[in-house]
Amino acid sequence: MNKIYKILICLGVAIIQLTLMPIFKINGVFPNLILIGVIVLAINDFEENAFLLAGFGGLVLDMGSSLPFGFNTALFLAATFCIRLLVVKYLPEINFMIVAAVVFVFSCFFGLIFNLISGQLTIVAILINSIYSVVLGLIFFWQLHRVQKINQSIQMGKNSEYI
Repeated sequence: MNKIYKILICLGVAIIQLTLMPIFKINGVFPNLILIGVIVLAINDFEENAFLLAGFGGLVLDMGSSLPFGFNTALFLAATFCIRLLVVKYLPEINFMIVAAVVFVFSCFFGLIFNLISGQLTIVAILINSIYSVVLGLIFFWQLHRVQKINQSIQMGKNSEYI
C-alpha cells in the first residue's frame, strides 16, 4: 500500500509540473519539480523514493513533453545515479550549500541539454531557471528535514514509554 501512495505522489508532482508550473514562469522558464525532487531525495538517502520519482515522474513528463520519449526519464535516472554515486559517497555531511550547489549544477546541465535538443533556451534563461530551482530545492530540503526531525522526536517519544 505504501508504494501506491508514493506512485500517487509522483503522479501528483508530475501533474503539477505539467499544469501549474507554466503559470509561474520567470523570463519564460519554470523549474522542473521532478528534477528538484529527485536531487533532494537522492541527497537525503531516500534512494528508493528518488529512483521511483525519477522513473515514474520522468515517464509522465515524457508523455506531456515535446522532447523525444524517454529523455526526461533517462536524465532523471542518470541524475539520481550520479548523486548517489558521487555526492553522497564523497560528501558525508549534507547541508544547504551542498544542496544549492548540486541543484544549480544539475539544473544548468538539464537546461544545456534541453537547449542542445530544442534550441529554445538562452544562457540567461538557463541561469534564471537554475537559481529558481535552487530556491525551490532549498525549500524542499528544509521541509524534508523538518519532517525527519518530527519523525525522530515521535520515535523517541514512543521508545521512552517502553523504558
